[in-house]
Amino acid sequence: GYAGSTYDLGQCIQANFGSTEFPTLSYGEVIFDNVNLTNRENINLSFDYAHAEQTQNFGDGYLEVFASTDCGATWDTLWRRIGPSLATANAVWAPNYFYPMTADWQAASVDLTAYENNARLAIKMKMGKIASANSLYIDNINISSTLNQQNLPNIEYLNIFPNPAKEILQVAFNNKVSQQLQVRILN
Repeated sequence: GYAGSTYDLGQCIQANFGSTEFPTLSYGEVIFDNVNLTNRENINLSFDYAHAEQTQNFGDGYLEVFASTDCGATWDTLWRRIGPSLATANAVWAPNYFYPMTADWQAASVDLTAYENNARLAIKMKMGKIASANSLYIDNINISSTLNQQNLPNIEYLNIFPNPAKEILQVAFNNKVSQQLQVRILN
């Protein structure tokens, strides 16, 4: 997370493109599977990323975001940045390494509304190296949404607060019909 003018890289994803173990034309993937969007609407994937090219305007790396509704048999491309459009900072030439400062991070947002009510969505972030490149950093990955209360016909009122919550969460609702309910809240 952010710490003054520097960035704590302890919890972020780093694609170490500068490593000899990450050869040219190779890529890495992070897949989040079984994302349950049942009764969800206004769905958005957000994340921060930071990257500096090694050679200005050369196009040395890429980051793509995909979604799948069939367990990864097919993937829809949702978001893509390649080369200069991926760069969030000035070029850093070898043998120097790119370590992002607070100002080097850029926020990204991907609309997932097309996947409302999907119970098993898979989201893939693919990061790759086209040529000699600096590392790519990804952090603060989040899926936000609102509850579609139309699919809860017996609930007259529902409020979950505070949002976001850390340790304590309160759920308030009014049920129109006297019946036993089971409430599950997932992070």
